Amino acid sequence: MKQLFYFFAVLFFITASALGQSKKLSYGPYVEALINQGKLPAASKVGTGAGVGMNVKLLTGWSFTASAGYVCFKGNSTQKNSTVTDYQVIPVRLGVAYKLPMPAVYIKVETGTATAIGHGTKAILTPGLGVHLKSLDVEAKYETWIWEDTNSIIGVKAAYSF
Repeated sequence: MKQLFYFFAVLFFITASALGQSKKLSYGPYVEALINQGKLPAASKVGTGAGVGMNVKLLTGWSFTASAGYVCFKGNSTQKNSTVTDYQVIPVRLGVAYKLPMPAVYIKVETGTATAIGHGTKAILTPGLGVHLKSLDVEAKYETWIWEDTNSIIGVKAAYSF
């Protein structure tokens, strides 16, 4: 896990230094709200997350995207007042985005891994539809975590870019 983190950190800094002065690179923090559509072990239906993402413009209308973050679904309380642990996930995603002919609207497809702390690693597939206005980016997404069982999540992601 540490090697993957270091790899993305080095990749981010190399890309940022190479493309930072041109207007081809944007990066920044994001927050997201998620609603669980499947069955997560002992977790509530609503989760929140935060992280950092970057976007590199490739060809006209096309961009490469990357993000890494942290998501937490709070544990449910039982009737005996004992609490259940939170379901914590570290998602790492890579993908492509295409700017539609409509002003500021894009579609995005990302894939990667979701490392659930204490529950193993799952594959991620995330299509989304978003709007990018100056430095603010808002995206509606449908995320699927694939492992022994498939879990679906719908969410809204808001990002600020530099």
